[in-house]
Amino acid sequence: MIFQENDVGTFWLSERERVEQCHDKIIEGRAIQRWLKKEELVQKLNEGMLATGTLTSLQKIAIEKNISLHEENLPKI
Repeated sequence: MIFQENDVGTFWLSERERVEQCHDKIIEGRAIQRWLKKEELVQKLNEGMLATGTLTSLQKIAIEKNISLHEENLPKI
């Protein structure tokens, strides 16, 4: 099912509740970690050397070079 911008939304919610739930909200005081994707790891590793291979091999190289494998303190949405 594809929703359009002008769709009314869920019928059991009041108009105010529909507007509040329409957009994502950042939860204050909460943060998450996200593992880097292979492309992002290659980009970080290529700053100092040419890196190719599987995600696992790139993660091993990153650990040896003291490069973080994840992104921290992203806002919780």
